[in-house]
Amino acid sequence: DKIRPSRNSINFENNLMFHNKGSLLHTIISREPSMDVVSRQNSMNDHSVLKRESSLVGDSFGDGVLHPISSGFNPERHTRDKSLEYSNENMFNESSIGFGGPSYDAISGSMPPSRKKKGSPDDTYDETTKFLDAELGKAMKTLNPQPEKPKLLTKSSTSSLSILDHVWNPITGLVGRLFGVDDDLEDNLEDAPPYVTMFLRSTLWDPTKPEFNSFQQFMWSCVLGIFFGVFTAYWSIAIEKLLEIVWKDVPEALLEIGFFTELDGAFPLPHYVWMCPTFFGCVLSYISAILPTPIPGQNEWIESIHHHGVFDPSTFYYIIVISTLGMLSGMSLGPELPLVLVSGMVGTFISSKTRQSVLSARVMSLTAGAAAIGGFFGFPMAGALFVLEIPHRMGLQYFEALSPATMASILAVIFNRLVTGNEIKGYFKYPFLSEVLPSHIFYVAIFYGVVGSFVGIIYAKGCILVKTKTHDLFHHHEEHHDDMAKKEVKGATAEERIPLNGTAGLRLEVKPKKTIFEIVANYTIKDEPLRAAAAGTIAGFLCGIISMLLPHNLFWGEAQLQTLIDKGDTPLPIFGAEGEPTADLTAWGYCMIDSTSREEIAEGFGMSCNFAITVTKILHIGLSLGTGIVGGHFWGPLFVGASASNLLHGILQLMTETIGYGAVLSQYPCVLLLCIMGSTHVVTFRAYMAIMLILTLTIQAFGDGLSGAASGGDYSAIFPLLVVSCYVSLFFTRNTIFYKQQRCRGDIIATDEVMREPGTKNEDYGDDYDEPSVGFTNESSM
Repeated sequence: DKIRPSRNSINFENNLMFHNKGSLLHTIISREPSMDVVSRQNSMNDHSVLKRESSLVGDSFGDGVLHPISSGFNPERHTRDKSLEYSNENMFNESSIGFGGPSYDAISGSMPPSRKKKGSPDDTYDETTKFLDAELGKAMKTLNPQPEKPKLLTKSSTSSLSILDHVWNPITGLVGRLFGVDDDLEDNLEDAPPYVTMFLRSTLWDPTKPEFNSFQQFMWSCVLGIFFGVFTAYWSIAIEKLLEIVWKDVPEALLEIGFFTELDGAFPLPHYVWMCPTFFGCVLSYISAILPTPIPGQNEWIESIHHHGVFDPSTFYYIIVISTLGMLSGMSLGPELPLVLVSGMVGTFISSKTRQSVLSARVMSLTAGAAAIGGFFGFPMAGALFVLEIPHRMGLQYFEALSPATMASILAVIFNRLVTGNEIKGYFKYPFLSEVLPSHIFYVAIFYGVVGSFVGIIYAKGCILVKTKTHDLFHHHEEHHDDMAKKEVKGATAEERIPLNGTAGLRLEVKPKKTIFEIVANYTIKDEPLRAAAAGTIAGFLCGIISMLLPHNLFWGEAQLQTLIDKGDTPLPIFGAEGEPTADLTAWGYCMIDSTSREEIAEGFGMSCNFAITVTKILHIGLSLGTGIVGGHFWGPLFVGASASNLLHGILQLMTETIGYGAVLSQYPCVLLLCIMGSTHVVTFRAYMAIMLILTLTIQAFGDGLSGAASGGDYSAIFPLLVVSCYVSLFFTRNTIFYKQQRCRGDIIATDEVMREPGTKNEDYGDDYDEPSVGFTNESSM
């Protein structure tokens, strides 16, 4: 094996440094790995030392041996590596080493044949020097043998490699760098053939640049789109299989072994509906509390995007496992927040390994999030817009991420469909829509936007209230100073109790009696994991009781939304069909429509059922979020908006029948449903552009619930009405805050000339300066 000059001159583990000075070869052996560069320079009698954290090596002679670079090499590719210093200009030059310099084999004691060029300093290299060099190499090998290192791709080894090998070796080096297998990525790039190195630097990463260019962003967006398309496909398949196991196979097995009885028995199967959320709530809340690094939430993700563009990836696997189990629990915990978190971590991982700037790292995190959301829900453009709008309160502002995010979401949807094989179609069948809508429908859409704003405010405030109360349940607070002061007053002496005015009398301190609710509310648990488990158990139990009485509230609401849209005509998913054992899980549920009865289908949910579902779903979501288990509620506002729109439709029909007013507002139930759903959603997430597209893309058909036939209808007629209602909601609810970290971007700074009146002179720019300009400043460079 050959000892080659090390690329890390700071650690210097028994490296050989050569200095050709006339005909004398000065050999320096560094035996102190911990010696710094300055001390080593002084100890070598003013010999030159190349201090470099990541030096470049290359085969400049064609002899298969790696050589250090010369001082004449242009270090432009390492402009961000401040460790590059040359302590002596006379150390290495192009005539002595590097490009045209010597290379030495310390083991064999010989020089490469190819280095013996005409006019090179090697002409003075005699046999005596060769002998001494050979003995030195043997002594070096005996005293300090080096472990065998993996061989890099060199020119001498490329003769037997195919074209695929030329491409594969640098790629494996890149993958190794990204996953921490090999930190010497630049070695793999430099040792490869020039065309491979040029290809990788132009398509994936150029180490000399702090940011990806547009084409590199495009390539990385393709990589992220493909990865998350496949990932979300298999994750969705796993969720469906696990849901079937937890909510069908397990209840059937427990029923067979006699753990549950028939409906007329002592312990029937509907009890499983409250047992499952209680168990998962207890276990997952405890696990979330004992993790070494707390799992972040939506606010933390938004703050990281605004502040530095990267996200701590240490909880990546915890989020996947806990969120999957949380979706199986039956609580209102959806997959969108876990997807945004884990995708942001992947984008952060790539950005940190390639040492990107804040702007570029932010783009990578947003691009990965767009790929994950788009791939899972099947919304290519809408998924990208949703992720880009979440960090802000009044719409998308990180416009530089729009193009790569859209590309990533498109590829994610394509590869998700290729893996799952699902058809490309809408999600839901909406009520009948006339092919022709009157012109006054826009005024009606404004009214629907105002109603949706009101419903959205109730949803946001209600969820925050219940979530906060649940999260603070049993929290232990240290005794306050005011409480201590009161205790000191109670323990005062008799003289201190004498009033300033009046006469002293007998004072009896009677402690007020506490109610059972006050005792429970004031009970605290000091141990945080135990407190979290207790709060999760109570929250899960309450969610289970609500779901047992109103099964529509189970899960995060995506699959149950069709049942609300057609007012109960579609049976609830997941549970067994009529006649199957698990059909008894919903036996104690209210507001259940018999799909075989035309009378019940025509009547649908009554106003009392719609009101109950609206209120209990807000309570269900607040309890679920308060457990601390990672999960999203993207479908929650849509679910509440659908039930509230059905309630409004019933009220308007009642007004039309009794007082003769309300027919215009209730004439188009499809428009009413979609506009209120969209405007309700805008209040919480502030993603008004995304929700317009998402609701339009979810339209599978317009049909009559009685006949089941799909009508024609004009899909394009819905979109402008959604635009009106959603923007009305965005304007009227701008002071309603669900996520506190949502704000405008802070890295755009307007220069002084754009802050003055147009057309005026600016003395700082001279009399000829008339045109205003805008300056953009990267916050990372300030």
